[in-house]
Amino acid sequence: MCIQLDQPVEMPPQPMKAKEGVIFKEEEIEERIMEVEPYIPQFVNKTRPLQIIPEHEMEKYEKFRKQNFEHFQRLQGNYFNILEGLELHTNVFTSSEQDEIVKRVFLEREIGCAGRLGRRTYSELRKWKRGKGRVTIQYYCCYNFARDKEGNPLGIIHHNEVDPLPSFIKRIIKQLVTWRILPADCILSSCIVNIYEARDCIPLYVDHHDFTRPFCTVSFINKCNIMFGIEIQIIGDGEFRGSVEILFLVGSVLILKGNVADVAKHCIPGVSYMRVSITLRRMNEDKVTFWFKPDLEIENLQPFEL
Repeated sequence: MCIQLDQPVEMPPQPMKAKEGVIFKEEEIEERIMEVEPYIPQFVNKTRPLQIIPEHEMEKYEKFRKQNFEHFQRLQGNYFNILEGLELHTNVFTSSEQDEIVKRVFLEREIGCAGRLGRRTYSELRKWKRGKGRVTIQYYCCYNFARDKEGNPLGIIHHNEVDPLPSFIKRIIKQLVTWRILPADCILSSCIVNIYEARDCIPLYVDHHDFTRPFCTVSFINKCNIMFGIEIQIIGDGEFRGSVEILFLVGSVLILKGNVADVAKHCIPGVSYMRVSITLRRMNEDKVTFWFKPDLEIENLQPFEL
């Protein structure tokens, strides 16, 4: 069961002004300087020529929508928008594209179950309690969610080799870059696939700075809620209380950067039905694994002239 909002926050009594494409969660306030040290990612500085969008791609592009969000909370005596940098892009993948991607995900799961993926590529947690036990498949880098039995700390494990990006993941990246959902100067180079059963969740966290911003996640099979807040309370197995929840629709893409990626925590409460998420991130230049080699098939992508 998801609880969507925390206690109301005191806000300055100023009128709210509607802005096109923006959802307001609190009253608009005057701009204040945040007392938070900014994180400056390392981007690949390349000038990219544009390509003309084909007619069949334009038909799909015209159906997709972008949404931004605002929700103000107090931090260190100031109010600021914790959802700054959050973008929801809907109708990005058609039903047939979703079906093909999900088919490939479950094929990869079968290969992993048979022991034919790298040792740290495929993992399936034992379901020892409600909310714990989702299947995880990692490509191009092994990310440690906590210090492991071998003494490796939280973050990217540099010496562990995992499988490279499969072709269907590259096609997802290509679509996101050519449609300008993601910037061409920050091609995402690693991937983690999560397969959820009913009641599985992702506990609250902030994505590690071993990865640059922006990063993104794509939703398949069933929708879910994703919760954000400066502080998120655990109220039970797979149950949390945060500040605001966003409905994450199937076939849609969630982009995270700015405050929502660096200041606000986020989590996914226990899901009602099976679902799949694919999260794409770029390793920081000084955090890449020892054996990593840039994939020129995606590093040289050109966005459409829209």
